[in-house]
Amino acid sequence: MRPPPTALALRLAAAFLAATAGAAVPACAPLRTRGPAAGPGPAAPGEAWAPRTPVFRGDPLPADPDRSAPKDHFVGSDSCLDCHPGRGRSLRASFHDSLVSPLSSSVGCEECHGPGIDHVGDGDTRRIRHPDRAPREASNAVCLRCHSAVLDPVRPFRGHPKWVDARRVACASCHEVHQDRAVRRSEHALGPFRSAAELEAAGATAPAPSACIACHPDYHPEMARSGHADLAREGRACAECHGNGSLHAASGGLRGLILEPTRLEAAEADRSCAACHETADRPLLRWTCAEHRLEGVSCVACHDPNAARGRTLREEDPALCVRCHSDVGAEFRLPSRHPVGEGRMRCSDCHDPHGNESGVHRFDLSRRACAQCHAEKAGPFVFDHTAKDVEGCVACHWPHGSPNARLLETRDVRTLCLACHPDLPRDHEQRQGSVFRECLRCHVEIHGSQTSRTFLR
Repeated sequence: MRPPPTALALRLAAAFLAATAGAAVPACAPLRTRGPAAGPGPAAPGEAWAPRTPVFRGDPLPADPDRSAPKDHFVGSDSCLDCHPGRGRSLRASFHDSLVSPLSSSVGCEECHGPGIDHVGDGDTRRIRHPDRAPREASNAVCLRCHSAVLDPVRPFRGHPKWVDARRVACASCHEVHQDRAVRRSEHALGPFRSAAELEAAGATAPAPSACIACHPDYHPEMARSGHADLAREGRACAECHGNGSLHAASGGLRGLILEPTRLEAAEADRSCAACHETADRPLLRWTCAEHRLEGVSCVACHDPNAARGRTLREEDPALCVRCHSDVGAEFRLPSRHPVGEGRMRCSDCHDPHGNESGVHRFDLSRRACAQCHAEKAGPFVFDHTAKDVEGCVACHWPHGSPNARLLETRDVRTLCLACHPDLPRDHEQRQGSVFRECLRCHVEIHGSQTSRTFLR
Protein backbone atom coordinates (compact mmCIF):
# COMPACT_ATOMS: atom_id res chain seq x y z
CA MET A 1 0.00 0.00 0.00
CA ARG A 2 1.32 3.43 -0.94
CA PRO A 3 2.29 5.57 2.11
CA PRO A 4 0.38 8.81 2.65
CA PRO A 5 1.98 12.00 1.20
CA THR A 6 3.04 13.26 4.64
CA ALA A 7 4.85 10.03 5.50
CA LEU A 8 6.50 9.96 2.06
CA ALA A 9 7.70 13.53 2.47
CA LEU A 10 9.17 12.72 5.91
CA ARG A 11 10.92 9.66 4.55
CA LEU A 12 12.47 11.65 1.67
CA ALA A 13 13.54 14.40 4.07
CA ALA A 14 15.24 11.87 6.35
CA ALA A 15 17.07 10.31 3.38
CA PHE A 16 18.18 13.75 2.19
CA LEU A 17 19.53 14.72 5.63
CA ALA A 18 21.35 11.40 5.97
CA ALA A 19 22.97 11.81 2.55
CA THR A 20 24.14 15.34 3.25
CA ALA A 21 25.18 14.98 6.88
CA GLY A 22 28.88 14.60 6.10
CA ALA A 23 29.03 17.10 3.25
CA ALA A 24 31.68 19.79 3.39
CA VAL A 25 30.80 23.42 2.78
CA PRO A 26 31.57 24.41 -0.85
CA ALA A 27 34.90 26.10 -1.41
CA CYS A 28 33.17 29.25 -2.58
CA ALA A 29 31.43 29.75 0.80
CA PRO A 30 32.91 32.39 3.13
CA LEU A 31 34.91 31.07 6.06
CA ARG A 32 32.45 32.51 8.56
CA THR A 33 29.79 30.04 7.40
CA ARG A 34 31.99 27.03 8.07
CA GLY A 35 31.50 25.25 11.40
CA PRO A 36 34.08 23.44 13.52
CA ALA A 37 33.48 20.19 11.64
CA ALA A 38 33.00 21.78 8.26
CA GLY A 39 35.68 19.72 6.51
CA PRO A 40 39.29 20.25 5.45
CA GLY A 41 40.77 23.74 5.40
CA PRO A 42 43.20 25.21 2.84
CA ALA A 43 45.91 22.89 1.61
CA ALA A 44 49.41 23.28 3.00
CA PRO A 45 52.06 24.95 0.78
CA GLY A 46 53.21 22.58 -1.94
CA GLU A 47 50.29 20.20 -1.39
CA ALA A 48 48.05 19.34 -4.34
CA TRP A 49 44.82 21.27 -4.23
CA ALA A 50 41.48 19.47 -4.60
CA PRO A 51 37.84 20.58 -4.46
CA ARG A 52 36.28 20.57 -1.00
CA THR A 53 32.76 19.43 -1.90
CA PRO A 54 32.46 15.62 -1.87
CA VAL A 55 30.29 13.90 -4.40
CA PHE A 56 27.24 12.46 -2.70
CA ARG A 57 24.46 12.83 -5.26
CA GLY A 58 23.85 10.77 -8.35
CA ASP A 59 26.63 9.76 -10.71
CA PRO A 60 30.24 10.89 -10.13
CA LEU A 61 31.01 14.44 -11.20
CA PRO A 62 33.30 15.16 -14.16
CA ALA A 63 37.02 14.97 -13.44
CA ASP A 64 38.22 18.18 -11.82
CA PRO A 65 40.77 19.90 -14.12
CA ASP A 66 42.70 21.38 -11.15
CA ARG A 67 42.91 18.25 -9.00
CA SER A 68 46.61 17.66 -9.66
CA ALA A 69 47.68 21.33 -9.68
CA PRO A 70 50.29 22.19 -6.99
CA LYS A 71 49.15 24.76 -4.48
CA ASP A 72 52.00 27.14 -5.31
CA HIS A 73 50.70 27.46 -8.88
CA PHE A 74 47.80 29.51 -7.55
CA VAL A 75 48.88 33.15 -7.43
CA GLY A 76 45.90 34.60 -5.55
CA SER A 77 43.15 37.05 -6.46
CA ASP A 78 45.27 40.11 -5.62
CA SER A 79 47.54 39.32 -8.55
CA CYS A 80 44.51 38.95 -10.80
CA LEU A 81 42.90 42.21 -9.70
CA ASP A 82 46.07 44.22 -10.33
CA CYS A 83 45.48 43.79 -14.07
CA HIS A 84 41.71 43.18 -14.08
CA PRO A 85 40.19 45.68 -11.62
CA GLY A 86 36.99 45.93 -13.64
CA ARG A 87 36.40 42.18 -13.48
CA GLY A 88 36.97 42.35 -9.74
CA ARG A 89 34.27 45.00 -9.36
CA SER A 90 31.80 42.98 -11.42
CA LEU A 91 32.56 39.85 -9.39
CA ARG A 92 31.95 41.67 -6.10
CA ALA A 93 28.54 42.76 -7.42
CA SER A 94 27.63 39.23 -8.45
CA PHE A 95 26.35 36.13 -6.68
CA HIS A 96 29.96 34.88 -6.57
CA ASP A 97 31.26 37.78 -4.50
CA SER A 98 32.34 35.38 -1.73
CA LEU A 99 35.12 34.10 -3.99
CA VAL A 100 37.08 37.33 -3.45
CA SER A 101 36.03 37.85 0.14
CA PRO A 102 38.98 38.15 2.58
CA LEU A 103 37.17 35.59 4.78
CA SER A 104 36.89 33.00 2.00
CA SER A 105 38.95 29.82 2.02
CA SER A 106 38.71 29.50 -1.76
CA VAL A 107 41.44 30.32 -4.26
CA GLY A 108 39.42 33.30 -5.51
CA CYS A 109 39.46 34.01 -9.22
CA GLU A 110 41.40 30.81 -9.86
CA GLU A 111 38.50 28.78 -8.50
CA CYS A 112 36.97 29.16 -11.98
CA HIS A 113 39.94 30.22 -14.12
CA GLY A 114 42.45 27.68 -12.86
CA PRO A 115 46.03 28.21 -11.60
CA GLY A 116 47.38 31.50 -12.93
CA ILE A 117 51.13 31.02 -12.56
CA ASP A 118 51.67 30.73 -16.33
CA HIS A 119 49.28 33.57 -17.13
CA VAL A 120 50.60 36.32 -14.84
CA GLY A 121 54.05 36.25 -16.39
CA ASP A 122 53.14 37.43 -19.89
CA GLY A 123 49.35 37.87 -19.80
CA ASP A 124 48.84 35.24 -22.50
CA THR A 125 45.10 34.50 -22.47
CA ARG A 126 45.77 30.98 -23.71
CA ARG A 127 47.46 30.18 -20.40
CA ILE A 128 44.33 30.72 -18.30
CA ARG A 129 40.96 28.95 -18.36
CA HIS A 130 37.87 30.75 -19.61
CA PRO A 131 34.78 28.79 -18.45
CA ASP A 132 32.69 29.88 -21.44
CA ARG A 133 35.40 28.72 -23.88
CA ALA A 134 36.86 25.74 -22.05
CA PRO A 135 35.87 22.15 -22.95
CA ARG A 136 32.40 21.40 -21.62
CA GLU A 137 33.46 18.70 -19.16
CA ALA A 138 36.21 20.86 -17.61
CA SER A 139 33.97 23.93 -17.46
CA ASN A 140 31.11 22.04 -15.82
CA ALA A 141 33.43 20.32 -13.34
CA VAL A 142 34.45 23.74 -12.00
CA CYS A 143 30.82 24.84 -11.53
CA LEU A 144 29.76 21.57 -9.96
CA ARG A 145 32.32 21.87 -7.16
CA CYS A 146 29.88 24.21 -5.46
CA HIS A 147 26.64 23.52 -7.33
CA SER A 148 26.53 19.70 -7.37
CA ALA A 149 23.07 19.86 -5.81
CA VAL A 150 21.56 20.74 -9.19
CA LEU A 151 22.27 17.16 -10.30
CA ASP A 152 20.38 15.57 -7.42
CA PRO A 153 18.48 12.69 -9.12
CA VAL A 154 15.86 12.65 -6.35
CA ARG A 155 15.06 16.34 -6.53
CA PRO A 156 16.28 17.47 -9.98
CA PHE A 157 16.47 21.23 -10.18
CA ARG A 158 14.61 22.44 -13.30
CA GLY A 159 15.84 19.60 -15.45
CA HIS A 160 19.56 20.25 -14.91
CA PRO A 161 20.62 16.57 -14.77
CA LYS A 162 19.24 16.08 -18.26
CA TRP A 163 20.83 19.20 -19.68
CA VAL A 164 24.27 18.74 -18.15
CA ASP A 165 24.45 15.00 -18.86
CA ALA A 166 22.16 13.83 -21.65
CA ARG A 167 21.96 17.07 -23.65
CA ARG A 168 25.62 17.94 -23.01
CA VAL A 169 25.03 21.63 -22.30
CA ALA A 170 27.75 23.64 -20.55
CA CYS A 171 26.74 25.62 -17.46
CA ALA A 172 28.43 28.72 -18.90
CA SER A 173 26.24 28.59 -21.99
CA CYS A 174 23.32 29.83 -19.85
CA HIS A 175 24.91 31.40 -16.78
CA GLU A 176 27.34 34.30 -16.46
CA VAL A 177 29.63 34.17 -13.43
CA HIS A 178 30.22 37.92 -13.23
CA GLN A 179 26.56 38.81 -13.73
CA ASP A 180 25.36 41.65 -11.50
CA ARG A 181 22.91 40.19 -8.98
CA ALA A 182 20.66 43.26 -9.50
CA VAL A 183 20.32 42.57 -13.25
CA ARG A 184 19.52 38.90 -13.53
CA ARG A 185 19.42 38.68 -17.29
CA SER A 186 21.42 35.48 -17.49
CA GLU A 187 19.33 33.22 -15.26
CA HIS A 188 16.49 31.17 -16.73
CA ALA A 189 14.98 33.87 -18.91
CA LEU A 190 17.24 33.02 -21.86
CA GLY A 191 18.45 29.45 -21.62
CA PRO A 192 20.64 27.55 -24.04
CA PHE A 193 18.52 28.01 -27.17
CA ARG A 194 18.76 31.07 -29.39
CA SER A 195 16.83 29.90 -32.45
CA ALA A 196 14.13 27.55 -33.63
CA ALA A 197 16.79 25.52 -35.45
CA GLU A 198 18.67 24.88 -32.19
CA LEU A 199 15.48 23.71 -30.50
CA GLU A 200 14.71 21.32 -33.33
CA ALA A 201 18.28 20.00 -33.37
CA ALA A 202 17.97 19.19 -29.65
CA GLY A 203 15.01 16.97 -30.40
CA ALA A 204 12.16 19.31 -29.53
CA THR A 205 8.86 18.71 -31.31
CA ALA A 206 5.80 20.89 -31.73
CA PRO A 207 2.95 20.03 -29.33
CA ALA A 208 -0.68 20.50 -30.25
CA PRO A 209 -2.06 24.02 -29.65
CA SER A 210 -4.38 22.58 -27.01
CA ALA A 211 -1.34 21.45 -24.99
CA CYS A 212 0.00 25.02 -24.93
CA ILE A 213 -3.36 26.49 -23.97
CA ALA A 214 -3.77 23.91 -21.17
CA CYS A 215 -0.83 25.52 -19.33
CA HIS A 216 -1.33 29.05 -20.66
CA PRO A 217 -5.09 29.64 -20.38
CA ASP A 218 -4.41 33.32 -19.78
CA TYR A 219 -2.59 33.78 -23.10
CA HIS A 220 -3.19 37.06 -24.85
CA PRO A 221 -6.96 37.66 -24.62
CA GLU A 222 -7.11 39.20 -28.10
CA MET A 223 -5.23 36.37 -29.83
CA ALA A 224 -8.48 34.89 -31.12
CA ARG A 225 -9.21 38.18 -32.92
CA SER A 226 -5.66 38.74 -34.13
CA GLY A 227 -4.21 38.24 -37.57
CA HIS A 228 -2.47 35.14 -36.27
CA ALA A 229 -5.59 33.34 -35.02
CA ASP A 230 -5.57 31.13 -38.10
CA LEU A 231 -2.26 29.55 -37.02
CA ALA A 232 -4.07 27.43 -34.42
CA ARG A 233 -6.76 26.46 -36.90
CA GLU A 234 -4.12 25.39 -39.44
CA GLY A 235 -2.26 23.24 -36.91
CA ARG A 236 0.95 25.31 -36.87
CA ALA A 237 0.04 27.30 -33.80
CA CYS A 238 2.42 28.56 -31.17
CA ALA A 239 5.51 26.79 -32.55
CA GLU A 240 5.56 29.10 -35.57
CA CYS A 241 6.81 31.93 -33.35
CA HIS A 242 7.97 30.22 -30.15
CA GLY A 243 9.71 27.16 -31.59
CA ASN A 244 8.97 23.52 -30.82
CA GLY A 245 7.78 23.34 -27.23
CA SER A 246 7.98 19.68 -26.19
CA LEU A 247 11.11 20.21 -24.06
CA HIS A 248 9.56 23.29 -22.48
CA ALA A 249 6.46 21.27 -21.56
CA ALA A 250 8.48 18.31 -20.25
CA SER A 251 10.52 20.57 -17.97
CA GLY A 252 7.44 21.95 -16.32
CA GLY A 253 7.56 25.27 -18.13
CA LEU A 254 11.24 26.26 -17.99
CA ARG A 255 11.40 29.54 -19.91
CA GLY A 256 14.85 28.79 -21.27
CA LEU A 257 13.46 25.89 -23.31
CA ILE A 258 11.08 27.97 -25.40
CA LEU A 259 11.69 30.98 -27.62
CA GLU A 260 10.40 34.40 -26.62
CA PRO A 261 10.62 36.66 -29.70
CA THR A 262 11.05 39.80 -27.60
CA ARG A 263 14.20 38.28 -26.03
CA LEU A 264 15.80 36.97 -29.21
CA GLU A 265 18.33 38.68 -31.42
CA ALA A 266 16.48 40.87 -33.92
CA ALA A 267 17.47 38.79 -36.96
CA GLU A 268 16.22 35.58 -35.35
CA ALA A 269 13.02 37.17 -34.04
CA ASP A 270 12.25 38.55 -37.51
CA ARG A 271 12.80 35.16 -39.11
CA SER A 272 9.47 33.83 -37.89
CA CYS A 273 7.72 37.00 -39.11
CA ALA A 274 9.37 36.77 -42.53
CA ALA A 275 8.26 33.16 -42.91
CA CYS A 276 4.70 34.38 -43.49
CA HIS A 277 5.03 38.04 -44.38
CA GLU A 278 7.78 37.92 -46.98
CA THR A 279 5.17 37.39 -49.68
CA ALA A 280 3.21 40.48 -48.61
CA ASP A 281 2.79 43.22 -51.17
CA ARG A 282 5.30 45.78 -49.88
CA PRO A 283 6.13 46.27 -46.18
CA LEU A 284 8.52 43.35 -45.59
CA LEU A 285 10.19 43.75 -48.97
CA ARG A 286 11.30 47.23 -47.92
CA TRP A 287 12.33 45.96 -44.48
CA THR A 288 15.48 44.35 -45.92
CA CYS A 289 16.98 47.83 -46.36
CA ALA A 290 15.25 49.62 -43.50
CA GLU A 291 17.26 51.65 -41.03
CA HIS A 292 15.35 49.99 -38.19
CA ARG A 293 16.49 46.55 -39.33
CA LEU A 294 20.09 47.67 -39.83
CA GLU A 295 20.10 49.04 -36.27
CA GLY A 296 18.90 45.72 -34.82
CA VAL A 297 15.26 46.68 -34.17
CA SER A 298 12.96 43.67 -34.54
CA CYS A 299 9.36 43.55 -35.66
CA VAL A 300 8.16 42.70 -32.16
CA ALA A 301 9.81 45.82 -30.72
CA CYS A 302 6.91 47.81 -32.21
CA HIS A 303 4.28 45.18 -32.97
CA ASP A 304 2.42 42.84 -30.63
CA PRO A 305 1.78 39.70 -32.69
CA ASN A 306 -1.04 38.61 -30.36
CA ALA A 307 -3.02 41.84 -30.51
CA ALA A 308 -6.25 42.23 -32.42
CA ARG A 309 -6.03 42.69 -36.16
CA GLY A 310 -5.33 46.31 -37.06
CA ARG A 311 -4.16 47.19 -33.53
CA THR A 312 -0.78 45.50 -33.38
CA LEU A 313 1.26 48.60 -32.52
CA ARG A 314 2.34 48.49 -28.89
CA GLU A 315 1.63 52.23 -28.63
CA GLU A 316 0.13 54.81 -30.93
CA ASP A 317 2.26 56.96 -33.19
CA PRO A 318 4.05 59.19 -32.11
CA ALA A 319 4.27 57.82 -28.53
CA LEU A 320 5.72 54.58 -29.90
CA CYS A 321 8.41 56.39 -31.89
CA VAL A 322 9.59 58.73 -29.15
CA ARG A 323 10.27 55.78 -26.85
CA CYS A 324 13.52 55.43 -28.79
CA HIS A 325 13.70 58.83 -30.49
CA SER A 326 13.35 60.98 -27.40
CA ASP A 327 15.53 63.71 -28.91
CA VAL A 328 13.03 64.12 -31.73
CA GLY A 329 10.16 64.15 -29.25
CA ALA A 330 11.83 67.10 -27.52
CA GLU A 331 12.06 68.99 -30.82
CA PHE A 332 8.28 68.79 -31.19
CA ARG A 333 8.04 71.08 -28.17
CA LEU A 334 10.13 73.88 -29.68
CA PRO A 335 8.44 77.18 -30.66
CA SER A 336 8.44 76.45 -34.40
CA ARG A 337 7.46 72.84 -35.05
CA HIS A 338 5.39 70.43 -37.03
CA PRO A 339 2.11 69.82 -35.14
CA VAL A 340 2.85 66.23 -34.14
CA GLY A 341 2.34 66.83 -30.43
CA GLU A 342 -0.99 68.49 -31.17
CA GLY A 343 -2.21 65.34 -32.91
CA ARG A 344 -2.50 66.92 -36.35
CA MET A 345 0.42 64.93 -37.76
CA ARG A 346 2.08 61.58 -37.14
CA CYS A 347 5.67 60.45 -37.61
CA SER A 348 4.51 58.01 -40.28
CA ASP A 349 3.17 60.91 -42.37
CA CYS A 350 6.79 61.57 -43.36
CA HIS A 351 8.70 58.45 -42.34
CA ASP A 352 8.19 54.89 -43.52
CA PRO A 353 9.27 52.70 -40.58
CA HIS A 354 9.52 49.58 -42.74
CA GLY A 355 11.95 50.67 -45.40
CA ASN A 356 13.85 53.15 -47.49
CA GLU A 357 10.88 54.43 -49.45
CA SER A 358 9.49 57.95 -49.18
CA GLY A 359 10.58 60.03 -46.25
CA VAL A 360 13.30 57.83 -44.79
CA HIS A 361 16.37 59.29 -46.46
CA ARG A 362 17.43 62.90 -46.11
CA PHE A 363 17.03 63.73 -49.80
CA ASP A 364 13.54 62.22 -49.93
CA LEU A 365 12.35 64.73 -47.35
CA SER A 366 12.27 67.39 -50.07
CA ARG A 367 11.03 65.48 -53.06
CA ARG A 368 8.36 63.37 -51.41
CA ALA A 369 7.61 63.82 -47.73
CA CYS A 370 7.71 67.63 -47.66
CA ALA A 371 5.98 67.96 -51.01
CA GLN A 372 2.93 66.11 -49.70
CA CYS A 373 1.94 69.22 -47.75
CA HIS A 374 4.10 71.94 -49.35
CA ALA A 375 3.53 71.32 -53.04
CA GLU A 376 3.89 75.04 -53.87
CA LYS A 377 7.48 74.95 -52.58
CA ALA A 378 8.39 71.76 -54.43
CA GLY A 379 7.83 72.92 -58.00
CA PRO A 380 8.61 72.01 -60.67
CA PHE A 381 10.31 75.33 -61.40
CA VAL A 382 12.19 76.55 -64.44
CA PHE A 383 14.84 77.87 -62.04
CA ASP A 384 15.00 75.65 -58.96
CA HIS A 385 17.01 76.26 -55.81
CA THR A 386 20.02 73.97 -56.15
CA ALA A 387 20.12 73.28 -52.43
CA LYS A 388 16.92 71.25 -52.72
CA ASP A 389 18.55 68.97 -55.28
CA VAL A 390 21.75 68.52 -53.26
CA GLU A 391 20.60 68.28 -49.63
CA GLY A 392 16.85 68.68 -49.78
CA CYS A 393 14.67 70.91 -47.64
CA VAL A 394 16.76 70.08 -44.59
CA ALA A 395 19.59 72.20 -46.03
CA CYS A 396 17.77 75.19 -44.52
CA HIS A 397 14.99 73.77 -42.31
CA TRP A 398 14.95 71.52 -39.28
CA PRO A 399 12.25 68.96 -40.09
CA HIS A 400 10.87 68.36 -36.57
CA GLY A 401 11.14 71.61 -34.68
CA SER A 402 13.31 74.69 -34.29
CA PRO A 403 13.67 77.68 -31.97
CA ASN A 404 13.69 79.83 -35.11
CA ALA A 405 10.75 80.96 -37.24
CA ARG A 406 9.67 78.75 -40.17
CA LEU A 407 11.78 75.84 -38.84
CA LEU A 408 14.95 77.56 -40.08
CA GLU A 409 18.33 76.34 -38.88
CA THR A 410 19.49 79.84 -37.93
CA ARG A 411 17.73 82.85 -36.46
CA ASP A 412 19.21 85.17 -39.13
CA VAL A 413 18.31 84.32 -42.73
CA ARG A 414 21.45 86.09 -43.97
CA THR A 415 23.67 83.71 -42.00
CA LEU A 416 21.90 80.76 -43.57
CA CYS A 417 22.37 82.13 -47.09
CA LEU A 418 26.06 82.95 -46.57
CA ALA A 419 26.74 79.32 -45.67
CA CYS A 420 26.38 78.48 -49.39
CA HIS A 421 26.86 81.93 -50.97
CA PRO A 422 29.90 83.56 -49.34
CA ASP A 423 31.07 85.27 -52.57
CA LEU A 424 28.65 88.19 -52.76
CA PRO A 425 28.72 90.83 -55.52
CA ARG A 426 30.93 93.77 -54.60
CA ASP A 427 28.02 96.19 -54.47
CA HIS A 428 26.25 94.05 -51.84
CA GLU A 429 27.65 95.87 -48.83
CA GLN A 430 27.20 94.04 -45.56
CA ARG A 431 27.66 96.91 -43.13
CA GLN A 432 25.08 97.31 -40.39
CA GLY A 433 21.83 98.80 -41.76
CA SER A 434 22.51 97.86 -45.37
CA VAL A 435 19.50 96.56 -47.32
CA PHE A 436 21.78 93.87 -48.76
CA ARG A 437 21.80 92.18 -45.38
CA GLU A 438 18.13 91.31 -45.96
CA CYS A 439 18.39 88.62 -48.64
CA LEU A 440 14.67 87.94 -48.88
CA ARG A 441 13.88 91.58 -49.64
CA CYS A 442 14.90 90.93 -53.25
CA HIS A 443 15.17 87.14 -53.58
CA VAL A 444 11.58 86.53 -52.63
CA GLU A 445 11.03 83.36 -54.65
CA ILE A 446 13.70 81.55 -52.70
CA HIS A 447 12.36 78.01 -53.28
CA GLY A 448 12.27 78.42 -57.06
CA SER A 449 11.09 80.71 -59.82
CA GLN A 450 9.54 80.40 -63.24
CA THR A 451 11.05 83.66 -64.52
CA SER A 452 14.16 84.67 -62.58
CA ARG A 453 17.43 82.74 -62.31
CA THR A 454 18.24 84.65 -59.08
CA PHE A 455 14.74 84.16 -57.62
CA LEU A 456 13.80 87.83 -57.90
CA ARG A 457 10.21 88.90 -57.83
